[in-house]
Amino acid sequence: YAGKLVTCGDIGAQGAMAALLRDAMAPNLVQTIEGTPCLMHGGPFANIAHGCNSVIATRLAMKLSDYTVTEAGFGADLGAEKFIDIKCRAAGIYPDCVVLVATIRALKHHGGVEKDCLNQENVPAMLDGCANLKRHLDNIRTVWGAPAVVAINRFTSDTQAEIDALVAALARSLSCSFKRIQFTPDVTPSDITGFTMPSLQTGEMEYKSGAVMSQIVLADEINRTSPKTQSSLLEVMEEGQVTVDGVTHPLPRPFMVLATQNPVDFVGTYPLPEAQMDRFFLRITIGYPSIEEEMDVLERYSGQASPLSSLQSVCGAGDVVAMQELVGAVYCSREVRAYVAQLAALTRKHPALALGVSPRGAIALIRAAQGCAVLAGRDYILPDDVKRMALPVLSHRLILTPEARMKGQSAQQILLGLLSSVPVPGAQ
Repeated sequence: YAGKLVTCGDIGAQGAMAALLRDAMAPNLVQTIEGTPCLMHGGPFANIAHGCNSVIATRLAMKLSDYTVTEAGFGADLGAEKFIDIKCRAAGIYPDCVVLVATIRALKHHGGVEKDCLNQENVPAMLDGCANLKRHLDNIRTVWGAPAVVAINRFTSDTQAEIDALVAALARSLSCSFKRIQFTPDVTPSDITGFTMPSLQTGEMEYKSGAVMSQIVLADEINRTSPKTQSSLLEVMEEGQVTVDGVTHPLPRPFMVLATQNPVDFVGTYPLPEAQMDRFFLRITIGYPSIEEEMDVLERYSGQASPLSSLQSVCGAGDVVAMQELVGAVYCSREVRAYVAQLAALTRKHPALALGVSPRGAIALIRAAQGCAVLAGRDYILPDDVKRMALPVLSHRLILTPEARMKGQSAQQILLGLLSSVPVPGAQ
């Protein structure tokens, strides 16, 4: 190649290409092997150029049918991006659903298997390749806000073990939606709660949900982000809803926020405000495992497959909601309520505490005691339930005075002292 432009005339193909272009100017009606009508219209090399058919063909199919299926190309990072960001925006259309087509062979290839070995069963590699599939799903759901369905094209080389493992990987643990938020200093409140933007279909303002719009949310390293972003969780955790631009959006049920934080003396951390801490139901300190426990962890992760790959669902979202409603039916006597109220009042007067337990904390203690009673098979609260849950429910809500911190006192020590001083209802 000498850098000289080569034309159709140079290779004598102008006649054939002109005839091809003439036929390609109008949509061609063909049918699938099942007899479904199909409009082919994209021009020569259309799949290479933009990966989808023409706006003319799509609009014609939408006028002639109840449901229109159109190919968008390869993946959420190429085909869907061109289809949704270019074609849909220019044509004023938007998909009601996205079908993401994958194969077990492709997942194994993403998991590190060479092409010559794709016919061999390899469940661990297929599960590793599911990370790529999940990323495409997340892009479709979060970036473009479209519901997505995964369709697996089955090959004769696919084994039943691989198929079963793929289904389990996509539907394991609780049948609840899950999202993880990695908090950093540059995360903004709109990343959490969502935002509004003009709709590509109607031109009206449309709500795009944030990372918090899920049933289970993991707020990882929550004290690495600014207090402004931390405060975006206040309404979420207290009222189970999100308000954006004056419009309130309810969160799915059940809803739960799990948060981790770095030690407050680490570089780059922001202390959580008292109001934020008060909205966390429990604080659990896990600490390091014992030698025997750590040996068990190492044994579980010493095999080829991750232990998480065999995790199965133990209950569904409806079961969790039903159990939450069952907890609310547990009886709490006047004496137990008085016991909780006295304990809360003493924390507000304690000289070593700058901030005691709020009414929200007292309510949480009773709710935790109700849950304790349900797990014990009772429909009423005992004072022992209150004492058992007092430390995990109340300790993170207490703020010590500077003098108490200098003396090495802790919120747990103060609570234990108060629990021993308050008379237990019914005790002789």
